Amino acid sequence: MKGNLQVIVTDHAGGSAVKGVSHVNVIERWRKGRKLIPWHWSDIALKEYIDQNSKADAAIEDIVDSVLKPTILKELNLSDEEESYIVEIIESLFITEGIHFKVKIIGTSQDFIVEGIISPDLSLVIQSTERLTEN
Repeated sequence: MKGNLQVIVTDHAGGSAVKGVSHVNVIERWRKGRKLIPWHWSDIALKEYIDQNSKADAAIEDIVDSVLKPTILKELNLSDEEESYIVEIIESLFITEGIHFKVKIIGTSQDFIVEGIISPDLSLVIQSTERLTEN
């Protein structure tokens, strides 16, 4: 986000701290006693993850409910059933374009394998979808 002010607000501040402020990112997760600044906020951090051939499971966990799950379920025309699906990470890797992922979407009636890329702007490109046998 070049040219924009970024304000980091922890979930401990409560909703009143950001009420009425647009484009606020709330850091929700603690890891090892400190907050993790999301990978998509820093070009330098992303490059370091790529150079280290790092897995991106933790980064995906941070955006499963806010980005990944809703986008995939919308693509699969299952948005109405969002509560009944869970996401299981099969594999993930930081790449130049962001994060390459492969996840299993587990539902009460059917499961899917979905593969794609999450860009640093948190947009999602689904590359393949495989419907598994119905439950």
